[in-house]
Amino acid sequence: MIRRIAGIVVLLFGLLSLGSGQQPVTVVNANPNGQATMANSAPVAIASNQGAIPASESGTWNVQLEDASGNGLTSNSTTFTLKHALDINLLGSLGTAFTTPGFFDIKAADGNVFVRQATASNLNAQVVGAAADGSAASGNPVLVAGKGSGNARVHIVCDNWAPFSLASTTSLKIITKSGGKNIYICSINIVTATANNVALIAGTKTSTDCDTSTAGLAGGTTAATGWNFAANGGLTQGTGIGVIAATASTGLDVCLLASGSGQVSGVISWTQF
Repeated sequence: MIRRIAGIVVLLFGLLSLGSGQQPVTVVNANPNGQATMANSAPVAIASNQGAIPASESGTWNVQLEDASGNGLTSNSTTFTLKHALDINLLGSLGTAFTTPGFFDIKAADGNVFVRQATASNLNAQVVGAAADGSAASGNPVLVAGKGSGNARVHIVCDNWAPFSLASTTSLKIITKSGGKNIYICSINIVTATANNVALIAGTKTSTDCDTSTAGLAGGTTAATGWNFAANGGLTQGTGIGVIAATASTGLDVCLLASGSGQVSGVISWTQF
C-alpha cells in the first residue's frame, strides 16, 4: 500500500511539473555504472523548483548542443567545434560590444591565424601593415605578384627623381653612388632639341664623370652606341614601379653622354640599395 501511494505522489508531481512549464532534462553519464569518478571532477547542479540535484561527471567531457540541421556547438577535452548556417552575433567580454563595431579580432597564442574556405569567391581579407609610409623596410615584405627567374621577387619602387639638362659632349653625372649599393632606374623621360646620339652609362670618375669602369645601361659605353635621336626626338620608358635599367655592380655613378651640344633634357626615377 505504501509503495502504491508513493507511485501516485511521483506521478502527480510529474504532471504538475509539466503543467507549470517545466521541461524534462536527461543527463547521460559517459562512465559505466559503478565506475569511480575522478578526484577533481566538479559536480553538476540541475536546478528545479524542488532544489538542486547534485551529480558528478568524470573522464572525458562531451558537450553537444545542436539543432535538427546539425548547427550547434560540440566540445570535448581535445576539440572545440562550432558549426552554423545562420548569422552569429558576437559580443565581447561579459556581453559588451567590441571596441570597434563591425570588427572581430582573432588572436592565436602562437601568432598564427588560419582562415579556410572551399572557394574564395566571397572570402575577403584586409592586410594592414605595421610600417608607416616611408619607414625603413624590415623583416620579410609581402610578395605581390612578383616572380623572376623562377624565384619570388618583390616590386622595386623608385622614390627618387633626378632631372637633368645637358648641352655638351662632356658626360653629365645624374645619379651619385652610395657606398656598396646598386642603382636601379624605374623610368626615364628624355628629349633632344637636335639630332643627337645619347648614351646612359655607369662608371666612376678619374678625369670626367663615368670615364672609368664604364658600363652601358641602355646600349653601349659611347654616345655613338647609345640612343640615336632625331631632332625633337626622345623617349619615355617606365612608370616608377619596376626596374628598366640597373648598374651591374655596386659603387658606380650613373651618367649621360651625348654626341653633340644640342639641348638634352629629361628626368629619371631611381633608387639604390
